[in-house]
Amino acid sequence: MNYIALQDVDYTTAFHCRCADQPCRSVIADGILLGVHKDKVQLLKPWVQPDGNPKPGSLHKDRVLLESRDREVLARLCRPGNDAVTDAEYDSLLANIRKRCPELEVYVERHRPGVAAGPAPNDAARKLLLAVASESPVCAYVPGHAHDRIQQMLDATPHPAALREIAKDAPIVGTFLMQECAKASNGAVPPAARLLVSRLLAMGKAGYSVAGMDAWLRKEATRERVAHDVMARGGVALAGAPGEVLGRSNMAAGAVMAGAAAPSSGAGAPGEVLGRSNMAAGAAMAGAAAPSSGAGAPGEVLGLRNLGPYAADTRSQTAGGKRCTKYKYDSKNLSPGLFVVHCLECGGCLGFHMLNNAESPRALFEVLYTRWQDAPEVVVYDNNCHAHAYFLNREPTWITNTLFVIDKTHFRGHTGCCKAYDIAAYPKLACKNSQLAEQRNSKLAILKSHCAYMTQSTFLVYGQAFLAFGLRLK
Repeated sequence: MNYIALQDVDYTTAFHCRCADQPCRSVIADGILLGVHKDKVQLLKPWVQPDGNPKPGSLHKDRVLLESRDREVLARLCRPGNDAVTDAEYDSLLANIRKRCPELEVYVERHRPGVAAGPAPNDAARKLLLAVASESPVCAYVPGHAHDRIQQMLDATPHPAALREIAKDAPIVGTFLMQECAKASNGAVPPAARLLVSRLLAMGKAGYSVAGMDAWLRKEATRERVAHDVMARGGVALAGAPGEVLGRSNMAAGAVMAGAAAPSSGAGAPGEVLGRSNMAAGAAMAGAAAPSSGAGAPGEVLGLRNLGPYAADTRSQTAGGKRCTKYKYDSKNLSPGLFVVHCLECGGCLGFHMLNNAESPRALFEVLYTRWQDAPEVVVYDNNCHAHAYFLNREPTWITNTLFVIDKTHFRGHTGCCKAYDIAAYPKLACKNSQLAEQRNSKLAILKSHCAYMTQSTFLVYGQAFLAFGLRLK
């Protein structure tokens, strides 16, 4: 600790995005099981305000075209060997499609069981149907940042260059439009394709709209969560008293983020420096309001906004079907670990957050929503299929222009997810290092054995210095 104190590291510049655009617009995040013994942990979340009326988000039933059973049959129908779908299943599927989304019928009929010649495996319409058949929301493959351009193509004959651009930014629906326009003699969007894309566009916009609280309370839409799930999703912290928030040897929220106030000089032993510099909420990440110096109330150091209660914290939606499963990792004796965030463009480390529960989409939500005024344009995370739904259930309008993608390595295991979550589907992102977070975490992993015996304040200073030194020597 004395060695670290003598280095006089400028953590404000060490944990900082070096891109020209500020705040950071493209982030990549991941968690690592690196912590101290649980009996040495005192974690609070002063940015969580449990009082007030629950805030609703969008509903899953408003984000998908078909019911769960129909999506499962459609997925089997569009995969090779569609004879696994019986005639009765097919007839039931068509009947339900006519009720819920008649615009799909003309494309589903191309996959009728027993037809010798069906669409090719790389057919854009087949890929679009597979996206519809997934558990992913429509706004995953009809993203908000492309809505205006898609509408322009439906209103007038699109230029080939514009079609190529939209295929890069919204690969599934963009490639479908390119293929359908190529079939038309005048280059316009055919009527059947226009109707289908218009319906998808309307549902994509609905995914970013907040449903009323009355809709959330309907039994057919949601059900009450069990008690332990409510506690976890509500961010209930581990042991600790309110008076410990600004304690000398305790960093209440256990996070260190870019833009934090520099530790005060002459404030005591190095192990006390983080607590005494009033980084109660872990300071702020890039783009957040600068923490106030000195003592001050907890509300002065929380960055941009606090988190209130959400309807999704106490009520669960029935998505149906098989979902991707990422098992929560946890340790019997150690704290759950760190959640580290980097810039996808420049590779700079923006900061880290000490988890008080097993890593989940909530960690990503808390870090971004409390420290970014406007949501990042790109978020890379290995569990983004669930993180996207988590954001939509709470703050859908805030992420209207945000693209959620999964890194190349982890997407291989997301067999049931929409291909729009694959970072390799986007030419502008495919060249980026989507393994950056994993690579940094592999370096942090060497600290596991001796960090386990540290106090929390020493662990945070040590981890902060290790990341800062690693960035300086990179």
